[in-house]
Amino acid sequence: MLFYGSLTDRRIVALDTLERHGLAVQTLFGAYGPERDAWIARSRLVLNLHQVASAPFEAVRVAYLLANRCAVVAERDDDARPWAEGVTGNPYDGLLAICNAGWPRPRNASGWPIRATN
Repeated sequence: MLFYGSLTDRRIVALDTLERHGLAVQTLFGAYGPERDAWIARSRLVLNLHQVASAPFEAVRVAYLLANRCAVVAERDDDARPWAEGVTGNPYDGLLAICNAGWPRPRNASGWPIRATN
């Protein structure tokens, strides 16, 4: 599972919780363009977490991932409703449950099955 972005206290708590429960999480910060894209391409799953609790859904980030046929698990709230068919997710407190459950293979917004290469 890949997470890329700045590591705020909120994100660190969520990522540490996932790792403590045996999930392998690769974190990436400061990588852009081809370097970031290479990490995305070889990841089975990309995790989307809000930087702060009040942040809106990261539509641009998720749109890029879905356009590249990535499996996305996201922190979901009311802002994420338009993305419901392409993104698997739960509210912040439920991310561990969805990741532990093996996250059903989602389809992207166009209905294409998401690739999983690893």
